[in-house]
Amino acid sequence: MIFLELVPRDLDILLEEAKWATTTHPQISGINIPDVLRLSNRSHDAAALLLENGIDAVPHIRTIDRECEDTVAIVERLVGVGMSKVLLISGDPPASPLQPVFDVSPIEVALILRDRCPSLEVYCAMDPYRKSIQKEIGYCKKKSQVGVKGFFTQPFFDVNLAAYYLDILRDSSLFLGISPVITTTSKKYWESRNRVVFPSHFELDLTYNCVLAKNIISQVNALHQHVYLMPIKAPIKEYLAELFA
Repeated sequence: MIFLELVPRDLDILLEEAKWATTTHPQISGINIPDVLRLSNRSHDAAALLLENGIDAVPHIRTIDRECEDTVAIVERLVGVGMSKVLLISGDPPASPLQPVFDVSPIEVALILRDRCPSLEVYCAMDPYRKSIQKEIGYCKKKSQVGVKGFFTQPFFDVNLAAYYLDILRDSSLFLGISPVITTTSKKYWESRNRVVFPSHFELDLTYNCVLAKNIISQVNALHQHVYLMPIKAPIKEYLAELFA
């Protein structure tokens, strides 16, 4: 299964892009929607629009933005219009000190959803870079114990690292992130913000990134796992055309 990440800057454009992507490239099963605080459109609103138009959508739901019961209510409404998967994330603290922050974790929400929405597949985030492997895997196991089905990962830029996590988390359902990095600025962003260590042979080239993506997809398919694509700064039509050629 391949999902495509689209940012909900404009809901009309989002719907148009989602229809184009899923129609032009039937390999794409649905749309993954990040929740960006600086945007007026929240991920759950965008997901509702896509679901109502027959497009599978997986919204990122930030658990620190509201009381636990309010988040559960949002998820329940989306399940009511056909959502089958949701991604729970803690979320980075908001830039504005005036925005309230709640002490609600994805584990707390997942535990309630296990009983209230038993058919819903609940996913959480997995980051291979932010902390030690032992701590990250330990946190993943805690999430699995409360009914989390699997994990959406930060992008992988190395097939060997991807293979390692596919093996160590083989009992969970995984959506491995893939993001083309084709500029020096983007590469520096991933290195400074997300602590990514790129392999020495990594190239800032669309073709190289497509070959890398195909290799990761091949690994994933062999293990009956999944991926989601994050074009971000890459030209989406050119990227998808070359990737699925």
